Amino acid sequence: MKHLMKIGLTFYFRRRTPLFIHNLLGKAFVKLSLRTKNKEHAEMLGLKLDNLFEELTLGLRLKLIEPQQALEQLKQAGVCENEPRSRQPMQPAKKMVVSASRSMALEPLSKLFQRYKAERLASGKWIEKTALENQRCFDLLLTVVGDLAPDNYNHQTLMEFRDVLQKLPPNVNTNPRTRGKSLPAILKMQHSRLLSASQVNKYLVCASAFFAWLWLHEVIPMNPAHHLLISRAKIRPDEERLAFSPDEVKAMLAELFQQKASFGSNQSRFWVPAIATYSGARLTEICQLYLADVRRIDDIWCFDINEQSDKRLKNYSSTRIFPVHPSLIELGLLDYIESIRLSGNQRLFPELSKEKYNGYGRQMSKWFTSFNRKYISSDKRKTFHSIRHSVANELKQAGVATELISEILGHKVDSITANRYGKKYRPELLLEALKRLPW
Repeated sequence: MKHLMKIGLTFYFRRRTPLFIHNLLGKAFVKLSLRTKNKEHAEMLGLKLDNLFEELTLGLRLKLIEPQQALEQLKQAGVCENEPRSRQPMQPAKKMVVSASRSMALEPLSKLFQRYKAERLASGKWIEKTALENQRCFDLLLTVVGDLAPDNYNHQTLMEFRDVLQKLPPNVNTNPRTRGKSLPAILKMQHSRLLSASQVNKYLVCASAFFAWLWLHEVIPMNPAHHLLISRAKIRPDEERLAFSPDEVKAMLAELFQQKASFGSNQSRFWVPAIATYSGARLTEICQLYLADVRRIDDIWCFDINEQSDKRLKNYSSTRIFPVHPSLIELGLLDYIESIRLSGNQRLFPELSKEKYNGYGRQMSKWFTSFNRKYISSDKRKTFHSIRHSVANELKQAGVATELISEILGHKVDSITANRYGKKYRPELLLEALKRLPW
C-alpha cells in the first residue's frame, strides 16, 4: 500500500491530504502511527483511513456534511493534531448514550431523519433540492435495512445497503420498468445499466453524514457508515464522462449557427452551449444569468457568476468573474442582450423556467442531449458537461497556468499562497487565456 511507511518496527500512515481536508486541517500531509508491527493489520487500517479521506472529501464537496462534522470524524480517527488516540486505532469506543440523548436513541430512524432534515433546512445548510436528494437516499436505506432504533445498525448492515445499491439501475423511481415495483422484484430483474460508482458513493455519503450527525449528538458510539465508498479503481470505463474533441466542438458551433434562426424565441438553445464552449461555465450557471450579470470591468465585457436573487451555485469557489470571449461578441451576444433589455426582461434567457429542485437548467439539459445525439456524438458519455471538460483540457494543452484555469472554471485553487495572499486575476489575463482555445 502506497501510503504506508515503516519506522523501526512500527507502521505509519502518511499521505497528501485531499484538497478539502487540506483546507480543513491546514496541512498538506498527515502522518500518524498505526501502532502495529503487523503489515496486514497496517494495510487494513491504512485502507480505512484512505476511505475516510475520500468519503469526507466527497461529502464536503457535495455539501452533504459540514466542516465541523468532518473535523469530529477526523478526530475520532486520530488524524487531528493533539488528539489522544487509543492503543488500537480505528476501534469503536464503548457504547455510551448520555441522558440528554437517551430519548433519541429509542426513536426509529425515520423520525430521527426528519429531525436531521429539519435542522439542516432551518440552518440554511440545505436547500430544498438537497433535502429531496437526501430523502430519496434515506427512503432507499430504510427499504433495505428497516426502520429501527439507531443502535440496531452496524457496519455490516450498511455494507448490505452498499451491496444492494450496486445491483440497482439508475432512476429506479422514474423508470417505467421499475416504477412502483418492490425492491425484491427490482433486484430479480435484468438491467442493461446499473448505478455508477459515483452514484453509489453519493448514496453512501448521504447515509454517512446522517449517522455522523447521530454520533455528534451522542446517540450512537460510532458511525457505522464509515469506510464504505467504492474505490476509484473500480469505476467502469463506460462511466467516465468524456470531453468533446476540438473537431466535435467546431462541428457543434457550426450546427448551432446553422439552426440559430429556426430556434425562434428559444435562443437559449444557441447561446447557452455557445457560452459554455467559450468559457467552460456550468449549465446552470449560464441558464440562470441575469442581464445585470453581463457587465464591463476594466473596459472588458465579463460574466459575473454569483448567488444574487434566486441563483444557486455549486460551491463558494463557483463565485467568479470571467471575460466574454471575443467570438461570442462576433456572434452577436451584445446585440442579443440589448434585444432582451428592450423587451423588458431581466433574465438573459427568459424562456427558461425554473424548477423547484433543478433550477433553470432542466429544459436546456434535455434539449441539448437530443441535439448532441442527433448531430454531434452518439456516445452517452458525452453530455453538456463534456463541454466543460473540453475547455479545461484545451486550456491545459495550450500551457495555461493551472491557477488561471481554476479561476475561469470556478475551481478551488490548490495553493495556500494563492488562497491566502493572492487576489483574483485581472480580466485581461483571463481573456488572454481564453483566447488560446482552438475553436
